[in-house]
Amino acid sequence: MASHDYHLVTRWRFQTSAEAVFALISRPLEFPRWWGSVYLKAEVVEKGDAAGIDRLVHFVTKGALPYRLRWGARTLSMVPNQRIDIRASGDFEGDGIWLLEEDGIFVDVIFDWRVRAEKTLIRQFSWLFRPLFKSNHRWAMEQGRRGIERELASQQIGREGVKVAHVKALAEKPLVPALSGGTVMSGMKPAQTAGAAQPAKAKGQAAGR
Repeated sequence: MASHDYHLVTRWRFQTSAEAVFALISRPLEFPRWWGSVYLKAEVVEKGDAAGIDRLVHFVTKGALPYRLRWGARTLSMVPNQRIDIRASGDFEGDGIWLLEEDGIFVDVIFDWRVRAEKTLIRQFSWLFRPLFKSNHRWAMEQGRRGIERELASQQIGREGVKVAHVKALAEKPLVPALSGGTVMSGMKPAQTAGAAQPAKAKGQAAGR
């Protein structure tokens, strides 16, 4: 293996569903939003099919070190909530695999990255700075883990907000329905209020006699 060949494996574990994580990692155009400390830009070069297979997205990325990488990721295959295979080109040449497996209330996520660094800086100095370049990758992936944690927390807050709004709406809903005339008589059912009006009508008829 050449000095600028890298095999890097990242493992994450989240208390959520595989579906929730897959929804994030399967939409690379969204990476700059929640993984913005690493993914500076993402744009579609080739759309691929309706499922996103053969789609090519071009990225501009950075790590903790002061250089940027320009590379593309083509989606080779995808199994919803389980796996995504990509092929890298540009400053990286190689393959990446996302694997997701649920374990009870948790999901284990693995990113297996086998690439050859083609950026001149990395290619020429990997023999010397290989540990530093690997550390830079780990930093970048840690930003992704934190980004997913933030997204999951935000989604949870959103769901709790919907629940609170629903409960509040139920609490504010009148317990006694309004009568046809628009009047609500507290503590009395509509049938009762209708019956209460009968004696008055009877008295009026008696007075007429």
